[in-house]
Amino acid sequence: MSPVLDDTMLDDPARLTTADGESGGPLRAAASAGAQVRATAEDVAASNVSQLTGTRPRALVLVNRPGVGPAVNALLSALLGPTCAVPLVVAEEVPGWVGALDVVLAHTDDPGDLALAHSVHRAGRHGAHVLLTAPEDGPVAAAAAGSAALIPSRVRVPAGFAFPRALAAGLALLGTLSLLPTDLDVLADELDR
Repeated sequence: MSPVLDDTMLDDPARLTTADGESGGPLRAAASAGAQVRATAEDVAASNVSQLTGTRPRALVLVNRPGVGPAVNALLSALLGPTCAVPLVVAEEVPGWVGALDVVLAHTDDPGDLALAHSVHRAGRHGAHVLLTAPEDGPVAAAAAGSAALIPSRVRVPAGFAFPRALAAGLALLGTLSLLPTDLDVLADELDR
């Protein structure tokens, strides 16, 4: 038998907060989705990604790591479609051929993801432009230091609820590259609504 929603809880903020806390905070995370998008958009705009405005990369590499990354990359790939103006590569790790003419997008909630740390280091060593949404501490952040635009979370959400932040970073990057027109303010407003 499936659980029955007790809709009287919606009229009792204390019970709702308690129930949300006991279940890991999905309601609070969903309510903060617009804030995640706004904070990420501000951070991307303030990063060195803006230097890519108007450039055409040789390839756009979307790195799939465990967590929300694969779902975000699937959505971005679908939005770009088969007529994307640049080659689109979706891979578990940054390919060895990546170089200064390429752009890499990656997301992780795991600061200790050694495979991603290695990939980010490789991309930076080869001069690729890297936009990374990840925690600000750990091996992944250390690999990004000085060679990647690292966008840490300013809006704290439970693990697995960073989809809006990762998506906002990807959309901001696609907008900067003129591959997909985006208005992150509209997206944030819709998520708030």
